[in-house]
Amino acid sequence: MLKSLTRIQRDPGVLAKAPFVGSCYGRSNMTPSALGGNETVMGMIGTSVTKKLWQERLTKNKDRLKHLPLPALNAKPPQPITLTYPFSSDRFLQEQYRNPWNQVRVGKLLEDLDSLAGNIAFQHCDDERTDTQLPLLVTASVDAIHLRRRLDLHQDVQVSGQVVWTGKSAMDIRMQLTQEHCQGEPSLVALFTFVARHPLTKKSTQLNALKPQTAEENQQFEERQAVADARKAARNVSASAQPKVE
Repeated sequence: MLKSLTRIQRDPGVLAKAPFVGSCYGRSNMTPSALGGNETVMGMIGTSVTKKLWQERLTKNKDRLKHLPLPALNAKPPQPITLTYPFSSDRFLQEQYRNPWNQVRVGKLLEDLDSLAGNIAFQHCDDERTDTQLPLLVTASVDAIHLRRRLDLHQDVQVSGQVVWTGKSAMDIRMQLTQEHCQGEPSLVALFTFVARHPLTKKSTQLNALKPQTAEENQQFEERQAVADARKAARNVSASAQPKVE
């Protein structure tokens, strides 16, 4: 669990965790108001949320970037991560995410979603050891973004996400945004795909398998597995249709 908000504000280093290309390591119950800290490295990246999430990745593995083995593979259950935007009480945060039409800048939230999805991917691979180095994790694609209803800039937004499927070297992460007036129904749902690369060879490397715990998690896994199987079949058909080069 993340330290208290006041602790984070006093010590920007408490969130320090992480490396790789595309996205990062995470903790629960994070708020954008807590994402202060050293802007030297992060100043060119984007929103304050994205900067801090990238800082987590950069710092997490600073002592691991050596010729160390990758972590041993280990099936892991989904580990949801949640981030809350306290728009109802933080006017400065409102202004950061306000567009010219007095609505939420959805593009800025999507930027944060990618970074938080990266934290989730990192967490799935992390073995909490200092004698291993983690794979590089790269955002391969955003498979779908569904904006189901307009976001209210004056109400808190809760962002949550978790791994819903893993293959040999890829994983899918489902992210969603909810607000209280929507009674638990997500206002936005997005699906991010990450791939793992060996930090030295840059070739694909195997990920921890996902171990669904609930009926809903099993259903999500099976749905994404069906998509992966269909894509593999399509690639095989395409490859067989290519003329052979003598």
